[in-house]
Amino acid sequence: MPQIICPNCGMTINLEKRRKIDFYLIKKATEAKPRTFTELLHETKLSRRTLSVRLKELCAKKVLVKKDGKYQLNGNNSFSKGNPLKELPCTLIGGNKREGISLILIGLLLTSAFLGYAVAMLVPKGSEPEPKILGTFKMALYVNNVEDLYAWQVIIKYDSQNLELINVTPGGFLGENFPQYLNETNVDRGIFLGPAIEKNLIIIGGSLIGKDVNVKNGSGKLALLSFGYYTSNYETPRIIIKQGIFETKLLDSSGIEIPINENTLTLTFVR
Repeated sequence: MPQIICPNCGMTINLEKRRKIDFYLIKKATEAKPRTFTELLHETKLSRRTLSVRLKELCAKKVLVKKDGKYQLNGNNSFSKGNPLKELPCTLIGGNKREGISLILIGLLLTSAFLGYAVAMLVPKGSEPEPKILGTFKMALYVNNVEDLYAWQVIIKYDSQNLELINVTPGGFLGENFPQYLNETNVDRGIFLGPAIEKNLIIIGGSLIGKDVNVKNGSGKLALLSFGYYTSNYETPRIIIKQGIFETKLLDSSGIEIPINENTLTLTFVR
């Protein structure tokens, strides 16, 4: 079963724990009042596909009922008890307006682990000859003219047949020198996620952590990507806003999406 080590507490998080966390987020969102599917997307920050699957499970178990286009808890049941997030002895979870961002962060970690695979896995196996890299190039991912940036996830489409992703490093705008494990002494340094690779998509992201950190305004470099090419006839990597269940997002300190236009994010060649 796919699993990930939480960078904060070192605890193993597998698919079943992820499922419980998803259920808990839906439970918290429907406790106050019935919610539409769109409202649940906003409240839980789950992907559309994941939310759809979880809602079907919960309705089949009669934990939730759908009435007049809205989902609501179906009376008293064991689903309303317990908080699986408390199983994570993390400083990531807090009772402030940025709790939602921390939950998004966990979601990004899990998504990267389950949908991606390590860059090292791209190396051919067995007796097949290893492709020869003819040269390399670097591209910088920039964010431009933003206010109150707290977390981000960017999807980059690349020519996986002719290019190899060699390395991804933080750009510094939303932090750098990130710790491998988070604790009370280094949590203010934030976290950098990725890369996760799904076919011809590269998924990277990052976030500040905590309620007392300073959000970022203005412009700056989010990441630096290094590529190797097997032929000079490759397609240039580019940012995409959405493909399937994957989506580029910028979030402010309240968990609200920051609008993205054609100039908000840029991916440019650098020396």
